Amino acid sequence: METILIILSIVLSFLSLLALILLIVSIRKKGSKSDSSADILVLKESLTKTQELISQNLKAFESTISLRLENLEKEERLSLENADKTLRDNLATLDKTLQSLNKTQEEKLSEIRSMVDEKLQKALDERLASSFKSVSDQLSGVYKAVGEMTRIGQDVSSLKHVLNNVKTTGILGEIQLGNILKDILAPEQYECNVATKRNSRDNVEFAILLPGKDDKKVYLPIDSKFPLSAYEDVLSARKEGDKEKVEACRKQLRLRLLSFAKDIQVKYIDVPNTTDFAVLFLPMESLYEEALSLDLLSLCQQKYHVVLSGPSTLSAFLNALSMGFKTLAIERKTSEVHALLGKVKQEFGKFAEVLSSALKSLDQTRNRLEDLIGVRTRMIESSLRSISLPDTPKENQDNKTDIPVE
Repeated sequence: METILIILSIVLSFLSLLALILLIVSIRKKGSKSDSSADILVLKESLTKTQELISQNLKAFESTISLRLENLEKEERLSLENADKTLRDNLATLDKTLQSLNKTQEEKLSEIRSMVDEKLQKALDERLASSFKSVSDQLSGVYKAVGEMTRIGQDVSSLKHVLNNVKTTGILGEIQLGNILKDILAPEQYECNVATKRNSRDNVEFAILLPGKDDKKVYLPIDSKFPLSAYEDVLSARKEGDKEKVEACRKQLRLRLLSFAKDIQVKYIDVPNTTDFAVLFLPMESLYEEALSLDLLSLCQQKYHVVLSGPSTLSAFLNALSMGFKTLAIERKTSEVHALLGKVKQEFGKFAEVLSSALKSLDQTRNRLEDLIGVRTRMIESSLRSISLPDTPKENQDNKTDIPVE
């Protein structure tokens, strides 16, 4: 309010000063020199007083403004201090709130962490228990398998020790050959331990019976050979990677197989009691493939008339023979059936003659019966006509029945 009053006084001072200036201007226009000087003096005094008043008012305004500024500064300082204090209080409150929230969150997180840890630990324990159980079962299975493998290894080593005997390996080959023949051929189609060569005591293991001329038996000799030691030498040399040793062992195996083929030719082939070839059976397919790689198939056939055969090739050969046996049996049965049909045809001709004679006799008998029945019937009817029946009462006429006359 005080500031407004000061401003109003200053404005009034300026207005008064302006009025004086206007007055001076009007006096000058009137042109009175004496009066104008006096007026000018008055005006100067008025101006001076007005200037003093204005300066006083300005000083008062300045002091008022400075005081107001100081008050405003103090108020602003106080307001800032209050705001700072309020802000600090709010910050302290916020800090406490944040600390409380952090503490609550930490408690919640700790609780959640403990629950999660507990559940994870439980699930982990269950999973580990299941895994350990599975691993334990698998390990027990592995231990059992290892035990079985150990036992099998012992059995294999024992079998290998047994197979080191040449006679034992020959028996095994003979057993396998016998099983193949038993599965494919009939018992009457082959024989065991037969001396196929005349005036010889050497018996071949098996001989297939083939049809010959005049129903004479012809033998097909089949002998099994199992050069296990020579074949194992080839395998061990290949495992070592020694090419020279492999070739040397293959040569030894080739010589052994050729000696077997020659032995079979000398002991068992005897044409016409036997076929002009025999079969050398090798009990292992891998051994048979090794013999093929040594180019022994054609050599044994050409030089010794011996056919090399493995289990699969022998089975195929025996199946073909079995089909041939069945075809031959069908042909024999066909001839027997043809002969039987010829006999039936002859008997049927005789039966037709007898049947025709019987029909003639039946016709004659029927004619005699017809003659007999016709004559006798007419005679009986003529005799019955002369016989009259007695009258019957009327009451019985409705119920009378015809009585046949004998």
